[in-house]
Amino acid sequence: SLLVLILVISVLKYYESHLKHVLPLQASYRFSGNSSPAQRVFWDQFLENLNARYKTILYNVLFYLCPVALLLFRYAKSNFRFISLAIIFGASTLLCYFFFRRCSLQTLNVFTGLSLGTETFVDELRGASVESIHNNPVWFKLIFPWVTVLFSSVTLTFLVLVVSRFWANKTRFKSFTSERALVVLLFFGYTFFIILTDSYFDRYHIPLITLGMILCFQSLRLIPEFKFSILFPGVMLLFTYASVFGTKDYFTRTRKTWGAYSELCKNPAIDRSTINPGFEIYFWNDGGNDPALWDFFDKNKFTYVLEYEAPEGFIPFRTYKFQRYSPFVEDSLVVFKRGKLD
Repeated sequence: SLLVLILVISVLKYYESHLKHVLPLQASYRFSGNSSPAQRVFWDQFLENLNARYKTILYNVLFYLCPVALLLFRYAKSNFRFISLAIIFGASTLLCYFFFRRCSLQTLNVFTGLSLGTETFVDELRGASVESIHNNPVWFKLIFPWVTVLFSSVTLTFLVLVVSRFWANKTRFKSFTSERALVVLLFFGYTFFIILTDSYFDRYHIPLITLGMILCFQSLRLIPEFKFSILFPGVMLLFTYASVFGTKDYFTRTRKTWGAYSELCKNPAIDRSTINPGFEIYFWNDGGNDPALWDFFDKNKFTYVLEYEAPEGFIPFRTYKFQRYSPFVEDSLVVFKRGKLD
């Protein structure tokens, strides 16, 4: 394991030395070696990030592990009295509600609105929450916060049952094998780096959720009475639907965005620099990551803006309708032009 670790670090160091010669000066890549755990500023920044992120990290892990936790349903039903389960689940629900009620499950781009892709128009980059996302119908806005609490409570109940079973086992420490210890170390090690990093997006949770699933399946092996529950595939179908059709929505929306931008660029009367098509096109694709283009947020600079809803001082110029599937609702991408309605 140490040899593999040394090899990986050596390869990464070599790759970084290569990047120093090929990346432009304004590249956002952060090279290693610029901070040290021996410096106080390192731990000050870590504690500040920890305070800002720990609830979101925990919320995402509990929510997305719900399908695996439901595998324990039949075991819990057979080995615990109903009143005991009701108390544990009720306490878990109250704890999740009060602990996460001011915490947003989605953080910036990947899972925002269950779209599974970056929605990088100006207003969305300003930090739209699930309550304000334009394409969410009323019913979705009402039930989604309760669904997140419910799913998180199921996972928390699972953890309580597994820990109680582990603690009741006289050979509990023998069952904590090196394989389980490795996954636990990876889980908390990766969490440390999520907290440490400067940038923070919900996509960073994906490896953490994967490690959490491995830990859950390892925990199920501690329970010989475990039986498969039909609730598992049922909830997994919901996650699969959101994943597959959310990805489809992202590609549909991206095609519409590029199509609208191409039409504007082909018009000889329109200067490309007056178009704000979104962060990905304006900054990453056309701008080459030039820091001077952070004026992207200043809508007053542009004549044309691609958005879902009209910015102040702009009127609809061209509309592109498309069908979203996650959630199922008709949506419209609009090119707005600076001006006033007659």
